[in-house]
Amino acid sequence: MMKKLNYKNNIYHDKNENNDNNKLSKWRLIIFVLIVISIFLIMIIKSFQIQILNYDLYSNLAASQHFKEYIINGKRGSIFLQDIKNQSYFPIAINKKKYDLIIDPSLLSKESSEYVNSVKQILFKKIPGIDPLKFDDQLSKSELKWQLVQKDIEEEVVNEINQKKLNGIYFEEKISRFYPEKNLASQVIGFVQKDNIGEGKYGVEGHFNNILKGENGFKKQETDITGNWLAFGESNNIDAVDGADIVLTIDHNIQYKLESTLQKLQDEFKPKYSMGLIMDPKTGDILAMATLPSFDPNNYNLVSDINIFSNPTISNLYEPGSIFKPFTAAIGLDTGAFSSETKFTDTGELTLNGFTIKNALEKKYGEQTMTNVLEKSINTGTVFMQQKAGKEAFVDYLSDKFNFPNKTNIDLPSEATSNISNITKSIRDSRDINYATASFGQGISMTPIRLLSSFNSFVNDGIIMKPQIVKEIKLSNGEVKKNEPIIESQALSKESSEELSKMLVSVVNNGHGSKAGVEGYNIGGKTGTAQIAIKGGYGEDTFQSFIEFVTLDDPKYTLLISLDSPKDVRFSDTSVVPATKELNEFLINYFEIIPESN
Repeated sequence: MMKKLNYKNNIYHDKNENNDNNKLSKWRLIIFVLIVISIFLIMIIKSFQIQILNYDLYSNLAASQHFKEYIINGKRGSIFLQDIKNQSYFPIAINKKKYDLIIDPSLLSKESSEYVNSVKQILFKKIPGIDPLKFDDQLSKSELKWQLVQKDIEEEVVNEINQKKLNGIYFEEKISRFYPEKNLASQVIGFVQKDNIGEGKYGVEGHFNNILKGENGFKKQETDITGNWLAFGESNNIDAVDGADIVLTIDHNIQYKLESTLQKLQDEFKPKYSMGLIMDPKTGDILAMATLPSFDPNNYNLVSDINIFSNPTISNLYEPGSIFKPFTAAIGLDTGAFSSETKFTDTGELTLNGFTIKNALEKKYGEQTMTNVLEKSINTGTVFMQQKAGKEAFVDYLSDKFNFPNKTNIDLPSEATSNISNITKSIRDSRDINYATASFGQGISMTPIRLLSSFNSFVNDGIIMKPQIVKEIKLSNGEVKKNEPIIESQALSKESSEELSKMLVSVVNNGHGSKAGVEGYNIGGKTGTAQIAIKGGYGEDTFQSFIEFVTLDDPKYTLLISLDSPKDVRFSDTSVVPATKELNEFLINYFEIIPESN
């Protein structure tokens, strides 16, 4: 009985097991089908993302594997000075090939020690700037294939080394900005950053950077799987546009002579700095513009004081002192308040609003003409001129005709705005003493470029011309854009300017400017020695200047030279003026000016 029962039970269990196995197989099949369907759906979704949603991304990725793109740099334009006498150009900022020295330590490590030592001897001899210890350290990094050893190596040196065909030594070519005359006109020119040929700083390089640097292009060429160009493959090019060349109004001979004159003044009187401007009064062209100390734009990175990069002739303000007196005289002449022969009696001092004004060295001159006032630089006489002209006329002429509150808008960066607010803020509120001191250039401040530009009207029929530093711009397509003279304002009548200019000739012939005179030529000018303001008043340091024109009959140039805080010299007639005589002799000869009759 037991055996039979067991047999039936076995049959029962077998049937259950078969059913379970069938169910399991079905589930496995279902799961497999679901997996296949899921994979298929994922592939569809992924394909949709690639082909539809992210088409641009993957298209560009694929193209990048079959195309190479190269940037083509536009060549930076050059800057030229003029040679007026020979009607030619003189390069002052150009592009030059330079090279960086690269070594391959992984390759050199496989060479013999004798070979490596010979390489070192050659490199150290030809390129003195290499640091031997640093070089050895770079050589020891045998796992590397690239090490930068030295930058900015001259092409001549590279050619000599390349002739020896040294293994593991390479030179990477680059374009560098080069200034062949080094410090000449450095504050006017500025510089280009060494590691960024497209970025000019300061001066013309900075102000005209976008014009000089041009525009980059590119070349896109189809390649094979190894990265080599396919000769008949697809290509796409955009040509680079070279930057424009700029020709300045500055004459390199005049600039060199001006800087030589300033250097002599620097050496003799040790001022904080000296500066000079020479202009053509008829056109407004800047013939020379200089400041010392200067810098070498090729090595601008060695300059510790960044103030050296600025151009004080346009960016700094100064109380002009007595070189401002001709403007006070001009206002009185043009308003008819007096003539050059009008007389006044000097008692040596004048008190206004509780302040006493005295002449230099406390001199008393007695009866003097207005011409004598300029010749002897009499402070009380200049106050007399201002009072005769009146407050309103004085402010009106300085503001609206001589344009002292306004910039000249010369094409250079960081021009400062002159300040005569001491008398213009309110005629009713300003005290008499403010007008009196302003009449001889105290309590007001201005830039040298503004002062000389306005002074030019004295020998240009009363007309002020906008100062120009750029003569022409030559675009890479051959087009030339020339800057024509621009009239800024009519400051004086022709008759008043002629009378004033004759008074200034008398200053050089008979007054404090006599040491600047050249026999046979009518030169007009005015000296100035201004105390430099400090907190609470004025200190012992002075700002010494001389302003002039050459000549009366046919003015070829105007000139302003100034020294900031010269040592061991009291007045400008013994510092700046004698140096100006030598400069005048050079310029008269350079311009071939014919001697004049008195």
